[in-house]
Amino acid sequence: MKSITRSVAFFGLAVAALPVFAQSRHRIEVQVPFAFTAGQSELPAGTYVIDETATGILSISGAGRTGSILVGAIPTGDPKRLGAPGLTFERHDGRATLAYIWAGDTSGWSLTHR
Repeated sequence: MKSITRSVAFFGLAVAALPVFAQSRHRIEVQVPFAFTAGQSELPAGTYVIDETATGILSISGAGRTGSILVGAIPTGDPKRLGAPGLTFERHDGRATLAYIWAGDTSGWSLTHR
């Protein structure tokens, strides 16, 4: 009977944590006026929706387009970044590469393409 009680208690804790976990995910929409690289993919200028699908995994999809790409990212933060969501790009050989994604609070992600 003790193991059944422990299992029920553990299940209750797991279920209680789900809404908090779901609320911690981020979704942002951004307009990028130039072509850029994200992970291993070349993307054209346009509007993009970026979703945190799991810790360290971001989905980038063109608004109104089918399909998306997944990129690995390292969660990061910057207390000075409080404000609107945004992206930070790096330029190498005239090409823009997505380096950071900012959620609009102080949290963000560093892309692991480096």
